[in-house]
Amino acid sequence: MAQDGSLPLAWVSSSPLMQPGFRRPGMGDMPSYSYAQQSHEANAHQPPAATGGATYYQATPHAPARLPGAAGGDRVGTWGGPAPRGYVGKAAASANGGGAAAATAQQMYDNSDIIPAEVDDEKDIMISTGARMPILSTIVSAGTSEQAIQTAIKNGVVHFEISATTPAIPNSEGMFFTTVAASAAELTSVLDAHKLDAVDLMLVPAPSSVADDAEVDAVWAFAADAVKASKAKAVGLTGCDAPALTAFARRAIAQTPHAKVAVARFATSPHKPMRMMMGLCNRMGAAPIATNPVLVEETSSDAVKKVAARAGKDASEVVLRWQLQRGASIAMPAEDAGQLSVSVFRWAMSDNEKRTIDALGK
Repeated sequence: MAQDGSLPLAWVSSSPLMQPGFRRPGMGDMPSYSYAQQSHEANAHQPPAATGGATYYQATPHAPARLPGAAGGDRVGTWGGPAPRGYVGKAAASANGGGAAAATAQQMYDNSDIIPAEVDDEKDIMISTGARMPILSTIVSAGTSEQAIQTAIKNGVVHFEISATTPAIPNSEGMFFTTVAASAAELTSVLDAHKLDAVDLMLVPAPSSVADDAEVDAVWAFAADAVKASKAKAVGLTGCDAPALTAFARRAIAQTPHAKVAVARFATSPHKPMRMMMGLCNRMGAAPIATNPVLVEETSSDAVKKVAARAGKDASEVVLRWQLQRGASIAMPAEDAGQLSVSVFRWAMSDNEKRTIDALGK
């Protein structure tokens, strides 16, 4: 079992949201490789249905897609949570047409070395506001060169984190701007510096500890006001831990439902997988963004090197791909994002390869 709680999916629920082939209207034929992305999209509110009252995202199920090479059975991919307790998967039908037989729990993993031959990655996810957030974000600093910004844009990066002192970013169609602000004055200075009416995402620095609801309300009040004033289209937390995310997410749902915690950004890597935070993000409807996604010691590990040699990638690309397959978006400095943005999509690790990297965080 992968250490962040994911399993090779060997069961199919009657609910369309649990179907690994569930897709948004208009999505391509290939299903997403990350269940975490699907669960976020399923939680996004859409306009009320004709029958009246609020309605949730309308999933469009289709026939479950099988990994290339799978010969029947009910293995259909991977997802970001455990199968039902006590579930026993079906064995694949034999080559001579024999029927499926019951499998042991261990046999559920017999085909987990299968490597998808084709991966149709989406480059953005739907956050709880219903907006699409690009998975890769570039952190621009005051010292970021114009060349680094242009290289990132040329390689398809459209999500930039800006501040009042960062260089100007061309505000062309499809650009997604994030900023970190702890007050209304900070947000206003960013909007003025970049001539923007609003940012797509504002991240509020999480306090090191939270004493009570009153403290949460005091920190979150300006974020809720920014959304109400249409200066921020979505809000989230940065530098948060599990207690802070829990406190802010629950309080926002109760007190400021128009300004829920849509994103949670925190440092995580294979050696610091933050499994509790990843699961909490899914439960709270906050899309996780990984900062410091690659550590030096991870790029030199045998597990990472083995996958890199098999996939023809370098070690950093393998660790970033691991982040994507566990359902995390990625924030990187502009100097790195331009080079790596084109190399983490359209390939995948097998279940076993991912589990060997998971094991680095034991």
